[in-house]
Amino acid sequence: MKTTALVIPARMDSKRFFGKLLEPYKGKEILRHVFEAAQNTEIPDVEVWVATDSEIIADKVSRWGGKVFVSQPGLKNGTERIAEFSKSHVRDFYINIQGDDPTLDKNVVNQTFKKLACGEFQVVTPIFEITDQAVFEDPNKVKVVKRVNDSVLYFSRSPIPNFKSHKSRDEKVDFENEVKALGHIGVYGYTFDALQKYSALVETQLEKHEKLEQLRFIENGIEIGTFLVDFTPSSVDSPEDLIYLNREASE
Repeated sequence: MKTTALVIPARMDSKRFFGKLLEPYKGKEILRHVFEAAQNTEIPDVEVWVATDSEIIADKVSRWGGKVFVSQPGLKNGTERIAEFSKSHVRDFYINIQGDDPTLDKNVVNQTFKKLACGEFQVVTPIFEITDQAVFEDPNKVKVVKRVNDSVLYFSRSPIPNFKSHKSRDEKVDFENEVKALGHIGVYGYTFDALQKYSALVETQLEKHEKLEQLRFIENGIEIGTFLVDFTPSSVDSPEDLIYLNREASE
């Protein structure tokens, strides 16, 4: 049977919102919501880990009864953290679950595993259909364009694709009748081999400019497979995001 590790990369020093993973949402830390969603998947022969270089986060996770991998400081992103994890914890598959969306549906993780296990791609990630202008224009919400074979053509923080028919930047997109706009969800699936390739590659120029770790795969010719899910993420990128989520939860 194939073995799988669900790994949640977690750090305290988010530049946009320091310590956000331990902020409360519905009476629990954001990270704990994600951790519990990961624990409740239907993936066979799976382990759930939190990979962190923070003693504070490590202590919290240990108190929840979770497994902690202490990663070295100075890693650039979550994929590098999981690649480091993979060198001492060899598994067939790894699922990277970003820890900043307390609303994450466990079924998104289940679907990521199924897409990866079918073997068409070494790296996979879920996407959703954008139907809101604010999300489309928000640089914190990552957009995706894909090829006809459902692999990723590009990720960007900019609104993509560009709708040339618009006469001005102020004109709103008709999401119902125009080309679909797609957004990225912060979950990735990797094979062991894909992570070893990633860790051997240097940070790329587009990765640096967009601040999107997954572009390292794309720029080096490693395809990322996508699949559409019926879930709209609510990642917490700023204090305002958390205020909005808590307000919604209380209504």
